[in-house]
Amino acid sequence: MVVDLEKRQKIAGEQEKITSEEAKESQKLFSAVSVIKADCEEQLEMAMPLYRGALAALDTLDKNDITEMKAYTSPAEEIVLVI
Repeated sequence: MVVDLEKRQKIAGEQEKITSEEAKESQKLFSAVSVIKADCEEQLEMAMPLYRGALAALDTLDKNDITEMKAYTSPAEEIVLVI
């Protein structure tokens, strides 16, 4: 029983070393991802007011506006971009 216990302790020790190294690598990866996430959230916060403004502008359009834009033979570049 003692021999079996020593074998298991040796295996457990080796697995603990491997797990410890993987934990360190995971922590480094987590730190890098956290930095990227913070940057993305910052950029998203800057973009959200523009997004909300664009949605509000779209809410002002009605079917007649779309029909009018379709009737243009050579629409302005801005209209083409929107459509």
